[in-house]
Amino acid sequence: MEIHAAQPKKDDGELAEMGTKYFARDLLQITGMAIEIVSIGM
Repeated sequence: MEIHAAQPKKDDGELAEMGTKYFARDLLQITGMAIEIVSIGM
């Protein structure tokens, strides 16, 4: 915990940005899979 607190804020911002990118990508994949499943069901 102490090591994390000692890091500069810039790293936290980059980490959050990366997390957002990965989250958006995963969300797109999940949405795409859901659409495929619905299409197959119809």
